[in-house]
Amino acid sequence: DGYHNPTPVALEVSCVEGRDVAVRFEITLARRARQGFFDVAVQIQDIFCSAKLDCVKSGTDTPLELLHDPTDGGARGQTAVLGFACTASPTGDTYLYLDDVSIACSGLADPVTVSVSTPGTVDLAAPPNQNPGGYLFAAAVYRGNEDLANKAYWNVALGLDGDAFADAGDCTLTVRGTAATHLFTQTQAGFALPTGGLYPVVQWDVDLSDASVRTCTTHELDGGDGVATVYLGDLSGQTAPPPLDNGYSRLAGASPEDTVGPTVVGATTTTPSGTLDQGAAVRLELTFDEPVIVAGEPVVPASIGPRDVELSYVSGGGSATLVFERLVQPGDAADGEAITFPGVLDFTAGAITDLVGNLGDQVYAPLTVPGVTISCVVPSDTHLWDLPGEYDWQIPCGVTQLAIEVWGGGTGGSGGGGGGGGGGSMGNNGGALGHSGAWPARGADSRVRNLDGATPFVVASRAGGL
Repeated sequence: DGYHNPTPVALEVSCVEGRDVAVRFEITLARRARQGFFDVAVQIQDIFCSAKLDCVKSGTDTPLELLHDPTDGGARGQTAVLGFACTASPTGDTYLYLDDVSIACSGLADPVTVSVSTPGTVDLAAPPNQNPGGYLFAAAVYRGNEDLANKAYWNVALGLDGDAFADAGDCTLTVRGTAATHLFTQTQAGFALPTGGLYPVVQWDVDLSDASVRTCTTHELDGGDGVATVYLGDLSGQTAPPPLDNGYSRLAGASPEDTVGPTVVGATTTTPSGTLDQGAAVRLELTFDEPVIVAGEPVVPASIGPRDVELSYVSGGGSATLVFERLVQPGDAADGEAITFPGVLDFTAGAITDLVGNLGDQVYAPLTVPGVTISCVVPSDTHLWDLPGEYDWQIPCGVTQLAIEVWGGGTGGSGGGGGGGGGGSMGNNGGALGHSGAWPARGADSRVRNLDGATPFVVASRAGGL
């Protein structure tokens, strides 16, 4: 009775005639527990966690009033508090994972979103935060460690603006959180739950207000009113649940305090010298001196021959090695030239931090891949347009001659072509066809117009002409 029951569960396996086939279920169990400093707790691995959502003072219907409401002269206004706390693992570090807060309202087209990634007052006007209808007058994130039982906590305060309730309608808060003794793999979407099994997750699904009043009260973990322990995973062909948005480690409480950001200690590329085809990967792997977390979209500036490009983050968050990549595209050009990685990271649209949140170094040892040639050989590329209107079409790399043919009857028309860039020709077999401007240079945009739409026509291209 002490465990949350994950069943029924199923796993599909291939049977072999005349033989036993082993079936292995990977399930991390959550056990009901009561700890002295937690009212209600759940045990995940060897970590004890508590979770709740409070909108009123304990044992009363008096609303919590914590955050200052700038729309009410700075007075404290009604506040909902999401609480999540876990003890430290006796065998290692404790990692907390928590989604950004999402509040869906029947009267609002978009959900209210509060990023919980950074402690402090939340700027509700700054993406990825959004506050349609002014539903919140303020929000704040509190995250850190306590000496008592080596506890780590992650709390979120939400100021509920009663004046916005009428337009917002029925509003429900949803969040997921969990804990582990190890760091989950970080992808571009967040921190993925372990695959191939089930894992316990605390799930908040609490009604905050309706069109007239606050409806949330006190909601304890597994109390049957919106805060519950559930099992998520990918057993029995289920789609893996979305990753959790944010992660935090108790290392922030280490002594002495960690104030040093991660440093790049190695940079390697698997991009070879020689000829690169369209779609080939230009890749850089950066190794740091500690595990790192990727936020936003940091990029690696580079150059392919004379062209400046950027490599995007692909994978590796949660480990000490990150992979950045860019696929060779039309317009990239190199003839025995170099691909250069100048040794800097661009944090304009993102950042790389350690598990504590210290910003990572933005420099590494420069790299050069010499003698690179971009192949411009492309297969036949055919486009069919059969509706009236104008169509943009990019001439693929390597195409030096073009031909346009029109099949079928139609209203007749004129053909033409030539001039510009690599030259070109256009033939007309009886359809209504127009071409806006002279043929452009290779890699530029060509616009072709189907004047009446009565006769479909096809644009075909091949390296070296048709």
